Amino acid sequence: MSKAGVILAAGLSSRFPGNKLLARFRGEPVIRYVVKAALASRLDETILVIGHQGDALLECLSDLGAAPGFRIRRNPRYLEGQSSSIQEGLSQVADKAEAVLFLTADQPLMTPAIIDRLIETHAKSKKAICLPRIQGARRNPVIFGKSLFGELMGLTGDVGGRALLEAHANDIAFVDFDDPTPFADIDTPQDLARMEKS
Repeated sequence: MSKAGVILAAGLSSRFPGNKLLARFRGEPVIRYVVKAALASRLDETILVIGHQGDALLECLSDLGAAPGFRIRRNPRYLEGQSSSIQEGLSQVADKAEAVLFLTADQPLMTPAIIDRLIETHAKSKKAICLPRIQGARRNPVIFGKSLFGELMGLTGDVGGRALLEAHANDIAFVDFDDPTPFADIDTPQDLARMEKS
């Protein structure tokens, strides 16, 4: 079963001075960590969707551009919100893909092992959606099966896929994790400083 990954990296980082994806984390820009985790996982293809400060993001990923199955797409509508980046990425996914894993680019501690566990659980569960859960709380990244691609393409605004999680609450396979550390995301400089110490 073919699985694609879409990394959402087009946002404005409105709560961070500058672009949080270009901020240094343990010696490298934040965005490189999620891209490298996706490329080292069992995803068959990975599409990175960029928008805000796209040229700078491209520059810091130049050595990864030739990785097998990796493509970068610009979202000209990124100011319309996350739904536009979801649709830009989904429109680039190969027709054979049975599911898409959506990753946010601000989770630098994400690992290939977590991605692979979600892929495996989704395939076995036969559910439309698969996502991580920590102490009852849903986290990213999230896998959506092909049956929901049409609804994802119909999203509007800055809502992401949350509306689909509510609409299909009975069709979700959860993967429970004990350690919240790999799922932490960066919104503020304080988040980044705290993550540096983890």
